[in-house]
Amino acid sequence: MASFSIASTAPKSTFVQLAPYLLAEYIYESTLLNRGVYRVQSTADGSVSIINDHASLPFTGNTKDTTVLRTSDTLVVETDIERLPEYLLYTDKYTTTSVSIGQQKYDKIRFHIQTGFNFDDIDGLQITAKVSERSGKQLTLVSTLLSRENSVDRILYHAKPLFVRDRLFDKYFDVRILSPYEMNSDFYALEGTPAQDQSVAALLCSTTAGLLRQTPISIELTELNSYFEGGEDDKTDAIFGFYYAYPKKKISVKQTDDHNLLGATIQENQEGFDYFEFFATWNDSFIEDYILYMNSTPGFSYMIMHEIKIYEQIDEEFILSGSFNSVQESAYDLPQIFRPVLLFSDVATSFSVEYTMRLFNKQDGTQIVRSASVGSYDVHKWGRKLMMLDVGDLARPFKIYNKLVTNSLLANPGSLEPLPTAQKSGHIYYDRSEVEVNTVGFSGFTVTLTPFDNVISLLVKDELFGNFITTGDTTFQLVFTLSDGEPKRFARISDSDLQTQTGGNMVFKILALDAKDLLKKFSTISSVFLVALADKTETVIAQGKVFDFLPNTPNAPTLPPFSSQLTSFRNAGSNYQGGIGIRFIDAEEVPVSIISQIKPASI
Repeated sequence: MASFSIASTAPKSTFVQLAPYLLAEYIYESTLLNRGVYRVQSTADGSVSIINDHASLPFTGNTKDTTVLRTSDTLVVETDIERLPEYLLYTDKYTTTSVSIGQQKYDKIRFHIQTGFNFDDIDGLQITAKVSERSGKQLTLVSTLLSRENSVDRILYHAKPLFVRDRLFDKYFDVRILSPYEMNSDFYALEGTPAQDQSVAALLCSTTAGLLRQTPISIELTELNSYFEGGEDDKTDAIFGFYYAYPKKKISVKQTDDHNLLGATIQENQEGFDYFEFFATWNDSFIEDYILYMNSTPGFSYMIMHEIKIYEQIDEEFILSGSFNSVQESAYDLPQIFRPVLLFSDVATSFSVEYTMRLFNKQDGTQIVRSASVGSYDVHKWGRKLMMLDVGDLARPFKIYNKLVTNSLLANPGSLEPLPTAQKSGHIYYDRSEVEVNTVGFSGFTVTLTPFDNVISLLVKDELFGNFITTGDTTFQLVFTLSDGEPKRFARISDSDLQTQTGGNMVFKILALDAKDLLKKFSTISSVFLVALADKTETVIAQGKVFDFLPNTPNAPTLPPFSSQLTSFRNAGSNYQGGIGIRFIDAEEVPVSIISQIKPASI
């Protein structure tokens, strides 16, 4: 199935933590907008604030209705246009001028709000973004208000909430500000020309000197409390809304993204293994060298936070079916790996894995974020159950021989007499029983288990027709039934070294490991059967009894009396010469109370 991937699709951005409940994301997006602009200048110190016209509310979120301005060191006032008279038309603390600047580039600041935040102990938040002018003053690009009252209209919910460290941020609101970088680029491009005084920076700043070339953007959070309505400076002819201001935190971000070489990659393993790899990159290589260099610089202590989310497509809907987060503080030259498990692979048509990488500075809490995603239509490959390969009848054991080949040495070039070879021989001991089958019933047999390899030989005879026919398409098994579990089955072995070619002879081998397991469950063994399987039908040939060979076994049954006879076997060409077997000569010697008689099977 085809797979598809998209790397670093989100706009490049920098995160700063303003409070435990508030995360600011400065997005270097530079969207072109043609919006009306007010230049609001303080009569006290000459500093300027930028506010867009009322029609810009859905585009920039920076209008009179969402703005608060300082009236003293401790108070801020709402400038909304619903109060009559309007504050900015009434007050003598500010002068307001409409400035025509045409189409300009705006950057976005997104404020992420923690789950559960509901203005406990505060009435509102004032958030400002400022840049420094060459005159020494500061240009306020936005001074926005988020209050209990306007939060209902301003706050939106994340379709994909952010999880940063140990906090979840599921709400946000946006503002757009004139891009300081673009204003500076235009201003300094016109340096030395009369047109420079007509640039946007010259028109908006407190003087035509413009902004400092590399001035950072200062983002400041102030908590507002004790809202009240009253007149300005105790006047009574107009009523406005005031808050007491408590500065909380101020942090800076750069005008441009200094991490434009930073990237994020997620992909299927390129060597054919069934897992995905994800990692941070710098200049299209592993990020290790960059992090080691930066972490050796004062003020920097970087680590990487990884976030993975899995979406499955069912019809036209994408469902989040899995996510996890991890922190990486070493081995930056190696990829992180994981294998997605799709919960709806039986109905999903495709899936995507979205990867968010955060380069986090532990010194000041700033983060640089990159994202990437990969998808595939091969949903069954990544389902809950691994795909099994049907090999048919190929899964059968093979006999492996270690054969030592010795080259003849010619002591005399004229002599070709073969050198003598040594033969090794050994013994295998059988637990042998005879089973008689007739039309009325059949004889039982016994199996004595030892904690070693057990080789069991059964000579099956029919009372009417002689030796039992054991060839053809019929297979035979020795089956131990357990009262508290699945039966244990052992197939007839076909190794000619371990059985004679006599008709009716069947040999079964129980390895020591299996024998010990059976001995542990000896008390649960109810019986042992010799069964035949042919044409998908399983029938019983004989039923026997099982005995424990271990000494001192409590309540162990007494072995039935039997006569034994040592029989030597020699199989030409076999490595096992002179094998000795022990068998029961007469089945009649086994007491009927020990052997269960059941109806013979139809073979």
